[in-house]
Amino acid sequence: MDVRTQMRSAARYHAGRTAIVAGERRLSFAEAWTRGVRLANTLLALGLEPQDRVGVLEDNCLESADFFLGAASRAADGFGRAGYFRPSYGLSR
Repeated sequence: MDVRTQMRSAARYHAGRTAIVAGERRLSFAEAWTRGVRLANTLLALGLEPQDRVGVLEDNCLESADFFLGAASRAADGFGRAGYFRPSYGLSR
């Protein structure tokens, strides 16, 4: 079973359970999956295509999960080549 299928199943079967905790902030499996899919769809709408490379520069935060879930949600479409950097300063493009 691939990551995309596992995450989709977790979002369905454990929708209300806590999936991600970052300080005082929490996301359920369903919320985390929805955010990841939303990010993936936004990248597609901006012109990202299968096999394109994506780099992310961000702190270790709740929003960093969006990137991984977004990549996982599109993995079957050829996404998944990505760079991930966690500097001591915030998100950059």
